[in-house]
Amino acid sequence: MVERQPEYSGGLGTAHPTRATRPVVTPDAYTGDSSWTDWADHFEAVAKVNGWDDSIKLNWLPVRLTGKAQTAWKRLSDETKGGFQAAMDALRNRFEPSSKRETLRAAEFCLRKRKNGEQWGDFADQLRCLSDKAFPTLSEDAKEVLTLDRYLVTGICGISRNGFQKSCVESNITFKRFGHGFYLAPHSSKCHDYTQGTHTHRAMLLCDVLSGKKHVVQTNQTHLVAPPQGYDSVYGQPGGSLNYPEIVIYEASILSRYVIIYQKDGVGKIAAM
Repeated sequence: MVERQPEYSGGLGTAHPTRATRPVVTPDAYTGDSSWTDWADHFEAVAKVNGWDDSIKLNWLPVRLTGKAQTAWKRLSDETKGGFQAAMDALRNRFEPSSKRETLRAAEFCLRKRKNGEQWGDFADQLRCLSDKAFPTLSEDAKEVLTLDRYLVTGICGISRNGFQKSCVESNITFKRFGHGFYLAPHSSKCHDYTQGTHTHRAMLLCDVLSGKKHVVQTNQTHLVAPPQGYDSVYGQPGGSLNYPEIVIYEASILSRYVIIYQKDGVGKIAAM
């Protein structure tokens, strides 16, 4: 009868025999040049998927450190490297010391701008995540207010400062009923269908519009890049493919007057521009 030898875990130097398993997901490498907290959260999420305990996580930790992070690992004492949590705390203090951690997070939140092509809803979600990290002791309502303020400064308040710019019309919206232009509507319920914002808040602009001579239509004309000759705007009249009226301006003859911030239980604030 042949004696079966114990199997060891993946060749990572574990001191205890265990069943060899292949990880479902491998953690990304950490170089020390990006956020330690974000990487540590990622590492823990991968460990949870793989079912790793602290001893296995400790085996994987130095393997996924490169560059400056690997140098920092080598400088840790043997005692610190002997425990997973102690090693993680030491590395966190190296790359995100508590004295500047909140300052860096707050700066990242305040400087975050919407990237080219980034959808407004995704931008709002990213701001909310950054506010959680930058202001962990604030209430949820306070963080929501800060997120909304930053969102408005970048978005709607940017429109009030710089005007309506055709180059900023969402390029990722594939269907434009009357072509590439600025869409406005007299009914707030119609506008709400196209708003994006934070988890609980939305915002609209109340504007004055110089519409000139309107070309009235009731069917889709997605090919338009300007109103037909002799007209200044396109007016979508209910009927045909339209349920609610809307007007499209192709050159920015629009003046924003008020920003309306609202939530599910009613209007939260109305401010003049």
